[in-house]
Amino acid sequence: MNTFVLTCTKHTGLIKEFSERFEKYWGEPFFVFVSHTDISHWSDGVLSFLRSIQDEHLILLHEDFFLTKAVNKELLNKLREEAVKRNVDRMSLLGNHSPERTYGIDTEFLSYKADAPYVFSLEASIQKRQFLLDNLKGNCNPWDAENGRLGKARGLVLCSKEPAIFYQDKMRQGQY
Repeated sequence: MNTFVLTCTKHTGLIKEFSERFEKYWGEPFFVFVSHTDISHWSDGVLSFLRSIQDEHLILLHEDFFLTKAVNKELLNKLREEAVKRNVDRMSLLGNHSPERTYGIDTEFLSYKADAPYVFSLEASIQKRQFLLDNLKGNCNPWDAENGRLGKARGLVLCSKEPAIFYQDKMRQGQY
């Protein structure tokens, strides 16, 4: 399963520090996709990228997800396996960080409630490419792309009880 990091022309300068932290805390290969669209059409670049790859499931990150400690690789590998085995639409890598949105389905995993916010989310996750294509709309900035789907997206979204990765956003709404 490939790991892809999304960025845009304006924020390619973040890739250096992202890469240093990724190497230190994760240490696996990743691919960078640079969107050359303006910020108000950010989703158009992402849709173009998604249509250009064949991966059924992929790990999707953003250039401002700065890792803060070592990845739990044992759990990460389990999440990768289960995402494919269970054919999930999205598997969060952040654990059950919003318990009000989830319910237990077995001893290891929780499912997002169908009407929960952020069923469609661009947080660090294993994503089914088709789920992204079905839910990401064109002509959106990154924030509207996600928030425009609040309460509308439907799919199997799971998380583990504990996080596999730990990061802090380098930016909020495009501000460092």
